[in-house]
Amino acid sequence: MRHHGWTLLFHDCLIDQLRKLHHAARRAQRSDPTGFASNANVKLFHALSQLMLEVISQDLSWDVYS
Repeated sequence: MRHHGWTLLFHDCLIDQLRKLHHAARRAQRSDPTGFASNANVKLFHALSQLMLEVISQDLSWDVYS
C-alpha cells in the first residue's frame, strides 16, 4: 500500500487481526446504529487506523521511529 509517498507493508498476522477487528466493528454498527461509536472495537479500530495511516505514515524518518 502506498500512502503519503511511503510504501507501507503489513505482516499477515496484523492484517488478519485488523480484519477481525473491522468485522467486529461492523457488527457493532449493525447491532446499534446510533450508539456504535462508543463500542470498544470501533474505538480501537479507528485509533489503530488513524495511527497507521495518518500519524505514523506522515514521516517515517522521524527520530522517534529509529
